[in-house]
Amino acid sequence: MRDPRFGVPRVELVYRPMLELLDLLRGHGFRVFVCSGGGRDFMRVFAEETWGILKEDIISSAAAHT
Repeated sequence: MRDPRFGVPRVELVYRPMLELLDLLRGHGFRVFVCSGGGRDFMRVFAEETWGILKEDIISSAAAHT
């Protein structure tokens, strides 16, 4: 889906300094995780393409649904 304001896909609307930090951490041997206060499944859809973070490295503090 394209963002109506900027005319680009929403996954391209990323805070560049965050991407630079992620690259810096990886360059120094860190494994980067993202922790979401919401649902991890939502973030896993775009995390690898957008941030370069593997799906299994997206975790959530939200309660699991049974």
